[in-house]
Amino acid sequence: MKDWIPLLTGLAGALIGSGTTVLALWLTKKWSYKREVRKLALEMARSDYEGQIEVYRDRPNFITPLPVLVDYYLKLTDHVEKNSVDEDLFKRLAKERHDLKQANIY
Repeated sequence: MKDWIPLLTGLAGALIGSGTTVLALWLTKKWSYKREVRKLALEMARSDYEGQIEVYRDRPNFITPLPVLVDYYLKLTDHVEKNSVDEDLFKRLAKERHDLKQANIY
């Protein structure tokens, strides 16, 4: 029986070590993916904002503030991740975007 103790402790140590490595890699991948999705949302918001500046150059009150666009695209990418995109979502997000723009808090 005593001959098995070092073998079992070594096996337990190997399992714990490899399990922690797998967990760390999984968490890193998950957070890296979320960071990339947020970066994409910010890039879309910036591009939308620059496009609005070009189109509405003579009518600046038509331009949606950048923070409102960032909020819109972050929410949109969250729903895309959850695979819960439908027509009602776009209507709801457009209404929120309009309400924030009208509130003129930015």
